[in-house]
Amino acid sequence: MAAIGALILVFLWRFIGYLIWKDLAVSRWPSVDGQITESSIKSETYKDTEHVYHTKYQPVVEYQYEVRKRTYANEKIGILDNETDSQSEANRIQRQYAVGKVVKVYFNPRNPQDSYLEKRMGWDTHIGMVMGAIIFTYIIYETFKNS
Repeated sequence: MAAIGALILVFLWRFIGYLIWKDLAVSRWPSVDGQITESSIKSETYKDTEHVYHTKYQPVVEYQYEVRKRTYANEKIGILDNETDSQSEANRIQRQYAVGKVVKVYFNPRNPQDSYLEKRMGWDTHIGMVMGAIIFTYIIYETFKNS
């Protein structure tokens, strides 16, 4: 049983390390001007284990940009998913990226198809992920220490 806990922790810490590494890499990517070609919101209603209905909202933003005379299209806003439980937050993101708006697109110089509209997650997100992982590590340790 302790081996399962250890595997979960290895996966968790590797995933967090990857996200922070990716965020730091993106912060050094060049940018070009792009244009928003679609902006909408997908919603999905689901029932939780207590039979309570919830709705998740996912802003869908598509944009085009040009790098070295080649046109690319993408829909990634940032490194993390923008799914939210708040319709007003989804509406805010949709308004921020209205169709026709010219935006900065940060692209991977080695693979220009890899791009984002938002450059950084922010240190508060990094700290939150690490603190959450530390707490989860402690819980796993306490759960399996006598196994």
